[in-house]
Amino acid sequence: MKTTKKIEGFHNRVVIVLNHLHDEGIYLDEVQKRMGTGNHHLYDDNQWGAFKVARFCSATGCSADWLLGLRGGDPFG
Repeated sequence: MKTTKKIEGFHNRVVIVLNHLHDEGIYLDEVQKRMGTGNHHLYDDNQWGAFKVARFCSATGCSADWLLGLRGGDPFG
C-alpha cells in the first residue's frame, strides 16, 4: 500500500499566498482558471503532486521552494 506524508505547514502557506493575492484583487476563481482546475484542488485534504505545485506556483508567482517549506522569507521573492 502506498503511503502519503503531508508537508508540515504546506496548506497554511497556500492560504498565505491566496490571501495575499486576494488583497491584490486576484480572487480564487482567477487562480483556479490560471491553474486549469476547480476549487476542490486547493483544499488541504487533496493530494498535491509535483505537477499541481508547479501549476500553482506558475499561476500565483509563488516560489516553489517557499511553498514546500525549503526556505523562509517572501513567497514571491
